[in-house]
Amino acid sequence: MALSFTFIIVGSPFQIQSTFALSYSDEGFGPVQLTTTDQKSSGNITTEFSEYVGFDKDFSLQYPSGWTLEPKTNRFEKTDLKMISPEGVTGGVIMIENSILNTSISNVLKEYDMRRKDVEKNLDLLFPKVLSGFASVLEDFNQVEQPNYGKYLIDGHKTGSAEFGVKVSEQDLAGLLVWTMIGNNQFWLVFVASLESFDDNLPLVEKVLDSIKILQKQAS
Repeated sequence: MALSFTFIIVGSPFQIQSTFALSYSDEGFGPVQLTTTDQKSSGNITTEFSEYVGFDKDFSLQYPSGWTLEPKTNRFEKTDLKMISPEGVTGGVIMIENSILNTSISNVLKEYDMRRKDVEKNLDLLFPKVLSGFASVLEDFNQVEQPNYGKYLIDGHKTGSAEFGVKVSEQDLAGLLVWTMIGNNQFWLVFVASLESFDDNLPLVEKVLDSIKILQKQAS
């Protein structure tokens, strides 16, 4: 069974496609820079991690080596990178976007008369707007917890995050949304997985988050 759905988050589309009945090849993939793998332990499981450098070389991260990468291949694609577990969306899919601000976010900044350098101090005002836009396009969205503003950092920058449940093609999924602004860009991470796999693979996602580095030209 193939499963495909799209998240449209404040003007930013994320598309997930499972690997239940699909095979992926390196054909058409964007540039991926692999370095010596680094073994990191998650509980009793040791997972190898490799390095990925973004299409525009604007960020880098470590990802589980056994997961399939789907980087964007041109500047017109919205989602910079999808990482798909060997079990497809059941095991988990991570989606990342590092992009310029869209009109929706710019309007929120104007609404609060907020300078971009002050965003991290005001995530409690901005992130609920982001989360509301995210939830509005999803079926049976269920916010599991109140937004958190201290749990995750992206390259030292504070984020807003929230866990949620959602139904896609009659399948119940659990998810995590992490968002922040860095310089003139917004950075998204969305992770979704089956209810049974979410907690098991969340430590891997947190390691990915911890490894993200934004190049200086974007962080200024």
